[in-house]
Amino acid sequence: KRELERIEKENREEIGRLRSEMVEILREKRWVDEMISKMKLDEKQFLQMRLEKRYGFEYISMKMHLSRATLFRLQDKVLEKMIEMKKGDDMRLY
Repeated sequence: KRELERIEKENREEIGRLRSEMVEILREKRWVDEMISKMKLDEKQFLQMRLEKRYGFEYISMKMHLSRATLFRLQDKVLEKMIEMKKGDDMRLY
């Protein structure tokens, strides 16, 4: 009986931990979705192809009619925007 109670307690604790983790993941997803919504069309298209569909730079270059070098600059620009947006969000927390 004690063993069963211990297992049930561990299961409840694990479910609580997983729920908290899920809430945090969904919060971060909302933040990323909001951030992407503020980006330009070409930036959104690049992110979708690179991260969602997991296409390589060669394929994206061909589809977007951009050189690889331009794509790498676009990637850097998107990352810089995300960092700046994150800094702005951090400032609003205080």
